[in-house]
Formats: sequence, C-alpha cells, structure tokens
Amino acid sequence: MQTLIYPAWYVQRGGQEADARSIGNYIHYQLDVVVLIEARTNYISYFESAPLYNRLKNGEWKTEFSQNPALVPLYRTNCDGLTYGSNAGLMIYGNPQPDLILARGAGGTSGYVKYEDLMGPQPKTPEEAVQMQKEGKFNKREIPLYAADGKTIIGSFK
Repeated sequence: MQTLIYPAWYVQRGGQEADARSIGNYIHYQLDVVVLIEARTNYISYFESAPLYNRLKNGEWKTEFSQNPALVPLYRTNCDGLTYGSNAGLMIYGNPQPDLILARGAGGTSGYVKYEDLMGPQPKTPEEAVQMQKEGKFNKREIPLYAADGKTIIGSFK
C-alpha cells in the first residue's frame, strides 16, 4: 500500500503574479502539521506532530519502508494479489490494512468486504459533505460481501 506523507503547505501570492519558476517563493509551511494521503483511496488526513514534521522537513525520513516480516502471516494473498484477512492486524504498529477485510454478513455468512465499499463515497469539499448528508449517503447501507477471490459476491454486509 502506498501512502504519501509530507509537511503541510499552502501557496499565498498576495495578489502577485506567479509562474512555474517563481511559485516556490510563495509556498508557506504550516508549522508542525503533517499530511498523510492513502494512495489507494486518496483519503487525506492532517495531524499535528512536531517531531515528524521536523524529520520530514530536515530530510531525515526514509522514502520506502518494508513490512515487518513477522507480521506478514496475518494476511493471505489471493490469485489476483489482493490480501485478505481480519483488520485486527491494524492494531499492530507497522501492519497495513488488507485489501479485503473479514466481515460477517447478513444471515451470519462469513466473507470479505472491500475497504472502498466500506468507506463509501467520500466528499471532496465541505459543501459536497453537506449535500451528501442531506441525500442520506452517510446512512447505513448495504454493501457486497465477497469470497476471498474479491470477485464472487456471496452475500451482503450492513
């Protein structure tokens, strides 16, 4: 799973013209705020962490990480390369979320749900969030329950 992580910044021009060569002059960092973007879902999180912010700004952060080999057996991999299993492994530091999350569907059927289905549609702006709330898009909904192959629908999950 790929994740982007970097110090939070914004561009403030103050009414001045900026082009590709000068845009760097208008970038301002938000002190001690870090941005984390999950590449698979584009889910964005902001959090405050002075130590991490400083490590990122000073170039003291590794660009690639490997999963702790002791944690790999928590998930199996299907024929398409998707991992599947319980999301309980998330409680162990350094373990990524499986692509297919173990769930018990309607009628007690065990299967897997996709993270994207579980999260549902995500608003991109506050206005869109208000509209989605009015339309009931955040209410309980039913999503497919899959077999470990991630393709065969075996039931539903509420």
